[in-house]
Amino acid sequence: MPKLRDHKAIIFDVYSTLVDWDSTIYEHLKPLLSRYASSSQWTREEALNAFLGIEIDAKKRYPDKLHHEVLEIIYTELEDAIKDVDGNEYRDAGAQTNPPEPRASSTVEERRAFGRCPREMVAYPDSVEALKRLAKHFKLVVLSNIDHECFAHTHHRLSAPDTYPNDLKTYAYPEPNPKKVWYPQTVEGSKSPFTLLLTAQDTLAYKPNHKGFLIAFDQIEKDSDLLGGTGLNAKDATMVVANGLPSDIAPAHHFGMNSVWIDRDHPGDDIAAEQIGGKKWTWKFNSLAELADAVDEEIAKK
Repeated sequence: MPKLRDHKAIIFDVYSTLVDWDSTIYEHLKPLLSRYASSSQWTREEALNAFLGIEIDAKKRYPDKLHHEVLEIIYTELEDAIKDVDGNEYRDAGAQTNPPEPRASSTVEERRAFGRCPREMVAYPDSVEALKRLAKHFKLVVLSNIDHECFAHTHHRLSAPDTYPNDLKTYAYPEPNPKKVWYPQTVEGSKSPFTLLLTAQDTLAYKPNHKGFLIAFDQIEKDSDLLGGTGLNAKDATMVVANGLPSDIAPAHHFGMNSVWIDRDHPGDDIAAEQIGGKKWTWKFNSLAELADAVDEEIAKK
């Protein structure tokens, strides 16, 4: 059985793993859902599953669009789907019901606000401290389906929550950035726990597309701040830590990597596990703090 401490680096997913994605998405969907008869009755789980069903396809279709643009598309397509359901229910009822009252469609401002809602997402209570603990033993790498603008806010919250948003410039991607990747710990005053940041805006691919992982492996192996000069293979010396089963854990399994599933008890996790063919992870914890505890325990026994 492999050991957690056998690894030199961690590739992290961020949203739903370190940061509460579901709560903010749901809050921003509520005004839309309340407009229409069918969706106004949805539970939180039903709303998030409807969003997820469109999200997966949209990220396949628009790999070159920024994440906030993809979210706007998802919002529009979800609204169109709800309108179709409402219309079908009226037609199926025949003349026994009155036609539904016309509803004003969402505004451009509402769609834009939804696209940028990741800026509002807060870290799970255990994330900030656990990242600090893990950074003592591993090089931490981000590979995230996000854009630079929104990630600056998340990066700040994970690195220095007490000063958010006063130091946003410190945690924002440099512009211009000819390297296409970013090493945030090189910025003066940065408290970032991450050695390397890679977003979909950098890789031009959304996970589970393997392109982002391949770019990450290449960067990890060649850079002296990571595994460069050690002769180690990134896939062997790096583990993936994520909540996303199809987006992160399944690709890690494909590449023969060890992985940690952080089970945050999200809607659809059981279905996702079935979709990827069952248990593809090496270890499972219910929080990042539990992972950090397990690492410390291994090191203490060494």
